[in-house]
Amino acid sequence: MIPQRERTIYKQGTRFDLGFPDKDNHSAKRGITIERCVGTGSGCICYDTTVQWAKNSTKRMILKQFYPRPTELGSRVILHGTSITADDEEAAKRMKKRFQQAIELQNYLANNNPNTAEVVVSPIESSQSDDLEQYVLFEQDWSSSLKIREDIWKTTPQNTMEEKWKILLEKLCAVYQTAKALHKLHEEKILHMDLKPSNI
Repeated sequence: MIPQRERTIYKQGTRFDLGFPDKDNHSAKRGITIERCVGTGSGCICYDTTVQWAKNSTKRMILKQFYPRPTELGSRVILHGTSITADDEEAAKRMKKRFQQAIELQNYLANNNPNTAEVVVSPIESSQSDDLEQYVLFEQDWSSSLKIREDIWKTTPQNTMEEKWKILLEKLCAVYQTAKALHKLHEEKILHMDLKPSNI
């Protein structure tokens, strides 16, 4: 029996620094501010964040945190600041390796494969760590998921019909883009295996 079932989710406004390698492979500090949790998966948690990109500039980006679900791993997983520890460290390392392989494949499909480059979002930066900690930054475009638009539809019934038709059109465009992306991936003999609104 697993005593821990849930993971610790960063709260809105949480701030911390992460090191990402620059072009010379030196660690560049990025100030991260959590805006909200976008979604959770079996091996990670995704956040909408504001990132201190340069001395006087910030960018809205998606931060993907390696953080396996305890029930998936079969042991406790504890968050300490920005690092995690697991009772079954070897199982967690195997899961982190699969996480890294998925990021590497996404990077290849986005940057080195002309057939899929237009439909796959490229990872921008990935933190490096010898332990279980790993974070990956993405451009924010893909966070505008169907779920977010559904929230707008539900919480603003005063929207005009024109605004509602616009939201519906955005959803139809998202469905088309998703089908197109899946077709490209299937041509490369790749299956997504975890298709759901929060992953679009």
